[in-house]
Amino acid sequence: MVALGVLTLIALAAVSAAYVMAVPFLEQRRNLKGLLAELGDLQGTQRITDSAYAQALALRRAAEERRKALDEISNKLQKQFDSLADRPPELVHEIGDPLMRTGDVFAVTVAHRGSSGLVGIDGQPLNPIWNAAQLIEVWASSAERAKEVVEAKYPQNAGYRVLSVAFVGGPKATVST
Repeated sequence: MVALGVLTLIALAAVSAAYVMAVPFLEQRRNLKGLLAELGDLQGTQRITDSAYAQALALRRAAEERRKALDEISNKLQKQFDSLADRPPELVHEIGDPLMRTGDVFAVTVAHRGSSGLVGIDGQPLNPIWNAAQLIEVWASSAERAKEVVEAKYPQNAGYRVLSVAFVGGPKATVST
């Protein structure tokens, strides 16, 4: 029986030693399960972050393409502005009432034969814009009528000369002067 008691004590010592060794292992296993669950959460967060990053990159590339297109347009416009800087201003004079829509629209080019310092038909000094040919839009029933209206407003005896009359928006029907 003593042998049985000794065996029981040895068995108890072995069980307690196994328990003492198993507790850290069980805690490590529990910690490992927690770490694996946390790793899964972190991997899910990383996938979401990677997806958001890819979307942000796509938006950035699209914005860069739009910026490049706008830069090209800006450069073209700047070149046009630079080419216009050396040219005198072009003004469009109107004769007739565009709101009435009576007749067709004709583009008439008129020039003044004089230089700056001349006096216009009303006795006032001639505007320097008349140093270059001017475009006049006229609402009239025909090209001949448009020419007559312009010649009445800008007479030859005051130094004005009609260079051309053209139908706007249709085939060019030029009247020679």
